[in-house]
Amino acid sequence: MNRIEFQELMELARKSSSEKPKSELVVLALIFFNGGRIGINDMKAKVKSDYNTGWFSISSEEFEEILPRLINRNLLQVEEANYIVPNTLLSVLKDLIEENLFPERDEIVRNFEKLEAPLRDKLNEVVSKLKDRKFYYYEDSELPLLRELEKSGLLAFGRSYFILSDVTHFGDSCVYVHPTITFTVRSEFFKNEAFQLAEVHQEELLLLGKEKRELMERA
Repeated sequence: MNRIEFQELMELARKSSSEKPKSELVVLALIFFNGGRIGINDMKAKVKSDYNTGWFSISSEEFEEILPRLINRNLLQVEEANYIVPNTLLSVLKDLIEENLFPERDEIVRNFEKLEAPLRDKLNEVVSKLKDRKFYYYEDSELPLLRELEKSGLLAFGRSYFILSDVTHFGDSCVYVHPTITFTVRSEFFKNEAFQLAEVHQEELLLLGKEKRELMERA
């Protein structure tokens, strides 16, 4: 990745913690969660059906305007009727997504409180059954509820997989939940008997790196 590409990518960061993610970042993230590559027609259909309302919403007109800008800025490539995020950008995009795609803490709380009971129950189930810190494997019958949850900005889908230099892997039929959101939901709502405090504490300790654990123990 050259310096210009890096600067262009950094410009997609949100300006404040209260605003929705920029549409360019949502488009790149959608491709990212499909393994860094998705067919042009599939992408257009997904935007029209799944990204028409909510936290990640994009209008069809806006989508058509965004694509040429991303391509001109070398943040997106077109190969054999596929949109592709260049390999040089994937690891940086991963960090940018984690920092800027999802709502901040207060917004997460507000979105959670607005959820209807079935959606809240499903979110509790997703978080409480997380495997390997990031994945909840779902059945097709769960898709309607999960799609509604996605519109609140509390989770996003990974439908394919890719392996980066740091061996990041997204599996088929899984839900990606950003660790910050997972921790926020746990810390805010275990008091509502959504989670057991002991289990939360145990999981959070496991997520700490060895160096951080040792530092905390010395402190």
